[in-house]
Amino acid sequence: YAPELDAMLKRCDAALLIGDAALRVRLEEYEVLDLAAEWAQWQQRPFVCAFWACRSDVQLPDDLIAIFQEAKRWGLERRSEIASVYAESLSLPASYLENYLRHNIDYDMGPRHIEGLGKFYQLALQQKLIPELRALRFK
Repeated sequence: YAPELDAMLKRCDAALLIGDAALRVRLEEYEVLDLAAEWAQWQQRPFVCAFWACRSDVQLPDDLIAIFQEAKRWGLERRSEIASVYAESLSLPASYLENYLRHNIDYDMGPRHIEGLGKFYQLALQQKLIPELRALRFK
């Protein structure tokens, strides 16, 4: 189901939208907080919105890192094409989507990102949102 912003705001003081639904919001009609930007300003670290994860017992192919790096390169080179393809289905201008893909998404996972992710989990533990801290392990 697609989130219905107006219905959400009838029941609550605020709403959280991500993905396509967030891209369609008329920003001038609402007081908006970009959670990633707020985190970066507060913590002085990037906010990690998503990452690939699997159980530790999963056997990963030896070339997995190369596969992900190639997929990243391929996608970054085709942001204009991706924006054009999704512009029609999202009813948004391709230029808006391309700008979003170029300037609003951080595609990296460097040391500062990992520090930020670790801090996020520490805060979640402090607020009792997770039962324990687990070590982050990267391939």
